[in-house]
Amino acid sequence: QSQQSQQQSQQQKTRSNSLIPTNIEELTTQIKTSCLSSMRQEMTEKFETRITKIENQFHEKLQELTQIHAKQIKEVMNQLDNRDKTIQLLQQTINSITGKLD
Repeated sequence: QSQQSQQQSQQQKTRSNSLIPTNIEELTTQIKTSCLSSMRQEMTEKFETRITKIENQFHEKLQELTQIHAKQIKEVMNQLDNRDKTIQLLQQTINSITGKLD
């Protein structure tokens, strides 16, 4: 019976020992999975923050350029209006001179 007890005790130790690596492997896998998940979440948040900053900078620059171009277009339109007025005045002057010559 003593030998049987020793055998059972040895079997329990073997089972117990075989469970430890499995538990360590499972724990290691859980830790790796948890760390990877945390890293992914952190990287995602960082990239989202960077992308948001870049988008904001893009929209600010786009708005700035739009305002600059709108101002430039307005200036060109004013110049064209002034040229039209000058052409009309010159045409009136030409007509007046031509009328006097006839």
